[in-house]
Amino acid sequence: MFRRLRRLFREESRKSQAEALHTLRFSQRALESGLARYRFAASMVSGKLVLDVACGKGYGTALLLKNGARRVVGVDISEQALDFARKSVFHNGADFILADASGLPFKAGSFQIIVSFETLEHLSKSEEFLSEVVRNLSTSGLFILSTPNRRVFSPFFRSSYSPLHKKEYTLGELAALLRRFFGKIDFFGQEIIFRWDLLHYGQRLYHRFFPHRMREGVGRLVPGARGFRSPFSRRRSGIIPLSEIHRGEPMYFVAVATKPVLSKW
Repeated sequence: MFRRLRRLFREESRKSQAEALHTLRFSQRALESGLARYRFAASMVSGKLVLDVACGKGYGTALLLKNGARRVVGVDISEQALDFARKSVFHNGADFILADASGLPFKAGSFQIIVSFETLEHLSKSEEFLSEVVRNLSTSGLFILSTPNRRVFSPFFRSSYSPLHKKEYTLGELAALLRRFFGKIDFFGQEIIFRWDLLHYGQRLYHRFFPHRMREGVGRLVPGARGFRSPFSRRRSGIIPLSEIHRGEPMYFVAVATKPVLSKW
């Protein structure tokens, strides 16, 4: 009985998240976190050719251009998102192309910077994607990515907190995967959660077993429940080196990786 209820809850949650993606609705907090990652990358793009994989509606692409990128190409698998981006990002240095992350339609070494935020966890063929990133990077190129920390984002359960995620990673798993493809890798964290923050983990359990539509009903009965947030979490959208995080764990990992010296491309 418990397994059946859990499956029904996951199916309901998947429907609600898919509807949100289809209509391109995202929370203000998610947007702020995403833009913080692009601001982090923007400090490295001046005068560079940049590829933005899974660019979505182009908010980040515009930010990279504003901060001095010579040219930015955004790719995504959603034609709806790309149509929005083409109409919204008015800049001669921006191009938007429909493409899959595991089969990028560019010549080897075409880009000096490749960014891809909150993409890896959605891919069932992560190795193919990373191989494509290495192929498309120039000799001294940088790859900047972000992905959720499984220990914080999906605690207690083997499967992901989000039914749209194929695989989430711990720091060890992410480092092992990236070291197969890249040279030097620097790791950072975003949105630090204290280990003793029981309210955060209680919230994850609440969201786990009560999908979006059910939480809407709870929110009408209990004012403030929909916007519940632990007061003990340092929910800063800024990005800091992992070496400076001493009393908690990041909700998201951010990595900056170099192309390996002995790459075949």
